[in-house]
Amino acid sequence: MLLYPEFVKLPTILFVCTNGAGMGHLSRCLSYARQLQGQVEIMFFSLASAIEIIEEMGFPADYFVSPNWSRTSSADWNRELCFRLGLILEHVRPSVIVFDGTWPYQGFINACREYGKAKIVWSHRGLHQADKAKSFPHQKNMFSLIIKPGEAGDESGWEESDFDCPQVRVPPVCLLREEELLDRVQARRAMGLSENGRYALFSLGAGNINDVENIGEGLIQQLQQAGFEVVWANNPISIKDVVLPEGVQPVSVYPLVRYFRAFDVFVGASGYM
Repeated sequence: MLLYPEFVKLPTILFVCTNGAGMGHLSRCLSYARQLQGQVEIMFFSLASAIEIIEEMGFPADYFVSPNWSRTSSADWNRELCFRLGLILEHVRPSVIVFDGTWPYQGFINACREYGKAKIVWSHRGLHQADKAKSFPHQKNMFSLIIKPGEAGDESGWEESDFDCPQVRVPPVCLLREEELLDRVQARRAMGLSENGRYALFSLGAGNINDVENIGEGLIQQLQQAGFEVVWANNPISIKDVVLPEGVQPVSVYPLVRYFRAFDVFVGASGYM
């Protein structure tokens, strides 16, 4: 086995990410996966429809429709999720399952319990408004670890958990390495922007389950009056066109962070509202 390392079977991690409406959970799972690339086998089971993005980054993926777009009842959807995920688990045989989402679906829980051969890790940011926070009264002992991605400047450290498992807070996970980010000149050339212009970038989400057209209209006008050209980032999985004010330039690139240095101002949506 030492003479022929290609025959050594690496452990497999299955990433299960939500996101029928946006890209946040998927992007975080891709960040984890890129950090682990070459050390483990990786597979994605995604409720986000951007399968081609996962595959472009070198990872195999299977898609299952999000409950946001399913016409079945919640009970039927969870039964189908359990069946489909169960097939993937038996085929991939992961030793670790990483779920990134605000809430573990019952179909996910049932499939993992039936498979019974993997450690379950919950990547759980948990930034809810007080009136929208959810409790998790059952299956508290199903997780082996909870990862809490923190804010810029946070350091890694163990925290108390509401679950019967360790919980660790980590700094924000990054999708790209420093050397993969374009500098100002490179980014502007790649996006077709003038090297001498003043640009503001808006990224307010996909707009699939919320209205993003009217949120930034007033601020767009203020920035235009201040001499900025406004660029609007369209989400890769947006299902409808956003009607933009006159003079606003749409772009659709992923990952958007690669081009951040092209801009003088960034306006972004906070998550978990």
